[in-house]
Amino acid sequence: MARLSSLFKMIQHFKPDHYFTTIGSHEPVLTIDSGDTLVTTCVDAWGQDERGKRVTPPGNPMSGPFFVKGAKPGDALYVTGRLGGSHAGKHLDFTPRLAEARWLVTHSSRTP
Repeated sequence: MARLSSLFKMIQHFKPDHYFTTIGSHEPVLTIDSGDTLVTTCVDAWGQDERGKRVTPPGNPMSGPFFVKGAKPGDALYVTGRLGGSHAGKHLDFTPRLAEARWLVTHSSRTP
């Protein structure tokens, strides 16, 4: 249980105040430790947020980039939840992925 509790201490929340529509070398908007959990929001390809309000120009705006301390080529990045379907409103159907979090805590080599 202590390891599970430590997981929730490593959760960081990030609300973007701008989005990039180009792929390139942008400065990180947030730096996190390896093993941290990041909860963030995104907008759809038209630049609209969860309320349907345009907050950025269209063109597949991206939240980030994020810098992970200690990350090396070949490291794994775990993303849970269904990706895509934002235009259909599916980004509003958030389900906490506790089973996946428990699995990661059990199988992770990282110690708190």
